[in-house]
Amino acid sequence: MLDRLNEIEKAALESLASITDQAALDAWRIANVGRSSPLMQVFARFGKLSKERAGQLSVRLRTV
Repeated sequence: MLDRLNEIEKAALESLASITDQAALDAWRIANVGRSSPLMQVFARFGKLSKERAGQLSVRLRTV
């Protein structure tokens, strides 16, 4: 799951670099942090992890 978080972050930052207007920024926000975004899918699976694994990933989740 950590690899997936790294992929999500990299893709989001790459697409953010090409934003030139407010409409594009709004679309980026929805795609990257909206309810059905890949990041939210990771959060949804977070509760199913062991406490130890969840603790490790929580540190990374706070930085994405």
